[in-house]
Amino acid sequence: ERIIKAINNPDKNAISLTIFSWNDTREVRKVDSSLFAFLNDTNRMSDDALSALKEYDITPVLWSQAEQYKDILAS
Repeated sequence: ERIIKAINNPDKNAISLTIFSWNDTREVRKVDSSLFAFLNDTNRMSDDALSALKEYDITPVLWSQAEQYKDILAS
């Protein structure tokens, strides 16, 4: 199961809410579930935001690089 979350304004609050909701529902999902957070990278975002997502096993995907994940998400 692959879950996609789009974050238009990836500020600290949006990242925190994403992490919280993932942790809140993760236990009831399939073991192999993964979350991909698509981030609008039109504006500069902090490296801390990307690190925080990775720390909670959330794959951050910059919108400008979304094409690279097409095969992973389609499989």
